[in-house]
Amino acid sequence: MKNITSTLFLLLFTLSTFGIVYYGLAERKIDPNYSLKFSTRSTDGTFSGLNGTVVFSPEKLEESVIDVSVEAKTIVTGNSKKDEHAKSSDWLDVAKYPNIKFKSASFSKEGESYLVKGTMNLHGVSKEVTIPFSYSKKGDFTGTFAINRSDFGVTGVGMKAKFVGEEIEITYNIPTSLKEE
Repeated sequence: MKNITSTLFLLLFTLSTFGIVYYGLAERKIDPNYSLKFSTRSTDGTFSGLNGTVVFSPEKLEESVIDVSVEAKTIVTGNSKKDEHAKSSDWLDVAKYPNIKFKSASFSKEGESYLVKGTMNLHGVSKEVTIPFSYSKKGDFTGTFAINRSDFGVTGVGMKAKFVGEEIEITYNIPTSLKEE
């Protein structure tokens, strides 16, 4: 009987710990194996250098916070000339605007997914955006959203700007884990 009681206690403790991890409000660490991809009419690529604060709980949306940035100079398109041009003052101007930032203002649930509203700062321009995402029990944030590059003053120069297109689609998969103290 003592073994059954001990086993039952251990099982309940494990389940309650899982509940605290999934539903509790805790700071999360961004896994270095995340993916942050972008796509335009003529160019696809990735960014790295993602860091910041992620505090999220599906049960405590009003207390959740995302405050992250990406190093603009980490853009990779698979073509070194395009990378160099994207970093220049014609496009991202990474010398003047080294980071792309996002800070949440509010979260909401929509079906099985979530929405985070917040301010994106890109190329020195701050605009409110809404980003949809799914959140897994493991702590993965995944989703896709689009921004208009001209809204952020990323207009490009000459004929090449017309080929890029206005819309930039961003797809992400950001695994997180509980941050160790």
